[in-house]
Amino acid sequence: LELLVKKPPGAIRHADNEGCLPIHYASGGLNKCCSILVEAYPGSERIGAMYGALPFHFACGGGTLATVKYLYKLYPDAINHTRTGGYYPIHYTIGSMDVRDDPTTAMDIVKFLLDCDPNVKLQKGAGVSLLRVACELEPNDSNIEAGIQMIKTIYDAYPEAIEDDRIAS
Repeated sequence: LELLVKKPPGAIRHADNEGCLPIHYASGGLNKCCSILVEAYPGSERIGAMYGALPFHFACGGGTLATVKYLYKLYPDAINHTRTGGYYPIHYTIGSMDVRDDPTTAMDIVKFLLDCDPNVKLQKGAGVSLLRVACELEPNDSNIEAGIQMIKTIYDAYPEAIEDDRIAS
């Protein structure tokens, strides 16, 4: 990481074919790497990749709660930023629950996002509520408890989603 920041000049500002900078990939990992890259390239937390995904989207989909909190502090409006297709960062978090090594991290991030902004509970991706997205996950033995807890947390934040999406019918 230090080599990327120091040499060659401009490497930290180089995007790949999908428009992703090193900060996008680092956001899906450890907070320390992310903060080093943001310090080396101030404002990079606001740069979208090819489909409009910010580093915050990447952090919500694969990073730690600490990374999500760090990026949220730098750019709180990222919580309401959609990428192409209308997906918000919280959709990345919900969708990542079944592929994370520790699915409770996704649950903790969902709680954090819902607590940060009262409008998050209303966010729909491609016209679908958060509750429906969570209900459509296909949990396995290792993440079923986290999946149930995620559905409960989202429902508690916005129970009207059952009727809005006609989930109960």
